[in-house]
Amino acid sequence: MPYHILISLVWVFLQGTFARAAWAVDLSSVTQNPDQLFFNELVARVGCKNAATALAMPKGGYSQFTKTLSRLEQEGLRRAGRADRQYSWAEINQREFFDTNNIMAQCLRQPSQRGQADGLTDLLLRAPNGLTILSLGGFGSQNVPTGSLVGALESWRAAQPELFASGRVQFERIECSKSFLSDESFCAQDMLSTINRIDAASPNPGRNKYLLWGYSKGGTTALEMLRQNPALRERTLAVVTIGSPVQGSLVLDYLSPALDRLPESGPLSNQINATIPGGILPLIQLFTGGVSTTVQEELQTIQEAREGARTLTESYRAQYLARNFTPNKFVRIDGSKIPVFQIAGLFDPKLLHPLPILTIRGGKMVQVDGSSNVKDRKIAAAILTAGDHPISDSCVALEEALLPEAVSAAAGLDTHFLAFIRQDHLGLHFNSPRSFGSSISTDAAIVDAALSTIAKRLSP
Repeated sequence: MPYHILISLVWVFLQGTFARAAWAVDLSSVTQNPDQLFFNELVARVGCKNAATALAMPKGGYSQFTKTLSRLEQEGLRRAGRADRQYSWAEINQREFFDTNNIMAQCLRQPSQRGQADGLTDLLLRAPNGLTILSLGGFGSQNVPTGSLVGALESWRAAQPELFASGRVQFERIECSKSFLSDESFCAQDMLSTINRIDAASPNPGRNKYLLWGYSKGGTTALEMLRQNPALRERTLAVVTIGSPVQGSLVLDYLSPALDRLPESGPLSNQINATIPGGILPLIQLFTGGVSTTVQEELQTIQEAREGARTLTESYRAQYLARNFTPNKFVRIDGSKIPVFQIAGLFDPKLLHPLPILTIRGGKMVQVDGSSNVKDRKIAAAILTAGDHPISDSCVALEEALLPEAVSAAAGLDTHFLAFIRQDHLGLHFNSPRSFGSSISTDAAIVDAALSTIAKRLSP
């Protein structure tokens, strides 16, 4: 193992181990079960076994979800202070959420068959004047070549090309030009300006309804846009948040103090390497979309980096919700509440291959080709910080990804917990290529199943 990787992982592990004197998981804020309808819709597209492999679910199905979490929280309290807590929780997650046979037992005996664009057409019925899906990117994702939902968009266009050709359905990728900045001070207005320009140039300006699909920080930006802009509220059918740090991010809780320690000038990569242990850099790269150059290219000033990171910490998000989720803040003119459909991830660390396998070749010790994965090293660094948040997608914990139900309802948001996906944070982009035969990918099926579920859950 390269020496600097070993040092980085050990440092991050020690940070996670000693950051809090009294460790115990807190899942009490998770009060909603995921939606069984979503599971059924996914089964209808890819079959029972494939759906059971894609989703995490407790024994007994989604109806047992909050009960299972309550029991696990008590188990977590008994484990408080144990040195092996990361391993213990990985074992618990395997036992409780990744049992494919138990998940398959929740499949309908005679599942229906649904096409790869049925969710899109279901939702279009809710938008007779046209539908625009806005894919809102997260922290650093403006530097990622492809945005979210690539597989779904490909499937929709192949199955229903006339919907896009006629302008009845539009799809737009929206990125904040400086996504590391605060939603309140910059990103919400920056994205709104882009949306307004796109709408003005569309075939149906001012008439299409919006589905705001917010990946990671894109979900928090979507909520802030709705808070700031009454006109957007009137045109928004629903919001989808995917791995969004609506109550903060376990990774940013570690990154923010580290960024506060950096000096005010000089190349950021040099400052990181010289000022703090290297274990922080994989975390920054993971949260900024896995692009190594993003940190150096985008965080041009330390002050901006600090501001953006601080706004995604747990303490700041708690203040944000208390300050901005005031009664009726998000309601439409007619008093109706905007639905927010939330997706969280739970990553299986057994799938990681972060460390290289070494062999002797030509008299030298070398790495076996393909035996390690750079992205996996970043995810491993994040997971090792997660002792206080053991049910996470490697960047955002389950309890961080869900809005508090009572607070949201009072503010005028109707929250739904849509699904609990077996994916790491980067995988929640849902942009993988086709994988089931030649017709549809897991990611495309998840997205289309989500649209069907949203269409059926929207109030008449």
